[in-house]
Amino acid sequence: QVSPPNHLDIAIAANNLAVAYGSLGQQRKALKLKQETLELRQQVLAADHPDCVSAMMSLAATYSTLGLHHSALTLEEDILAHWKQSLAPDHPDIGRAMSNLAVSYSAVGRHHEALQLEEATLTLRRQISPPGDTDIATTMNNLAVTYSETGKHDEALKLKLEALEVMQQALPPEDIEILLTMGNLATTYSTLGRHEAALKLEQDVLTIMQQEYPPDHPYLETAMGNLAVTYSRLGRFHEALTLEKAVLELTKSINPPDHPDVVTAMRELASTHTDLEQHEEALQLRQEVVVMLQCTLPADHAEIARAREDVANTYRAMGHGGDVSDSDSTTAS
Repeated sequence: QVSPPNHLDIAIAANNLAVAYGSLGQQRKALKLKQETLELRQQVLAADHPDCVSAMMSLAATYSTLGLHHSALTLEEDILAHWKQSLAPDHPDIGRAMSNLAVSYSAVGRHHEALQLEEATLTLRRQISPPGDTDIATTMNNLAVTYSETGKHDEALKLKLEALEVMQQALPPEDIEILLTMGNLATTYSTLGRHEAALKLEQDVLTIMQQEYPPDHPYLETAMGNLAVTYSRLGRFHEALTLEKAVLELTKSINPPDHPDVVTAMRELASTHTDLEQHEEALQLRQEVVVMLQCTLPADHAEIARAREDVANTYRAMGHGGDVSDSDSTTAS
């Protein structure tokens, strides 16, 4: 009320409020304020002013958080162009801008463009950072993910091994970045059919998580689920079953009853019951999934049809015939 409509003090206040909303998880409110912040700064400052570019970076990050990757990408292309015009070629901000843009390229399926940027980012990081810097390892991991997305799994494996080595030299063994890198490496081993190597890593990750982190840590659920999948791939279904029961219990304790992660955990557990020919247990879980989905999704949603087919397939396995209508009793009240 006391400042002109385009005064920079308003932009600062709007940005501060946006940060507060973001920290509370209210990203839509943060988005609107960040859009206003950028507009106000662009009215008063030159387009390539550092404060304008900073506002663009913040807005792009919120777009990405909300899954609006094309909007983020447009801003990030502008940001990179601005930095290339105003900064030295080896400036760290150029590396960060390339890395952010590469993530958005990957998110919209433009993997080859992401690959080119990430290779350039890694080259730059190696030029400007000390050999053991974790930024190098992070860039390696990003590039490895894109290698995997383009089917270059051997190249991905080599980079993930190198990234893990860098992180293990720089960080304590229980650091979450090391555990995430170990998990990513295990995924690549599995993709290459090296399930025993994946198993060893995933067992180590879960042991450290259980020793060093609280029982409701979000990555503990992921670590247990990953290990259960590998047990199943190796035919160790009883061990997979034990873990999947624990995953479902943990998932229910930290999420609302109808949360998608709960549905996923129930489906995974039902599949393992089926692998063990425990069809009654699988049927009960799959019927519950149908009811949950019917309460949260439109009646013609593909996920409901898939869940009903799972029920019908379980009836078939039990020798009850193959009519999908066998699952008609699983309706929401």
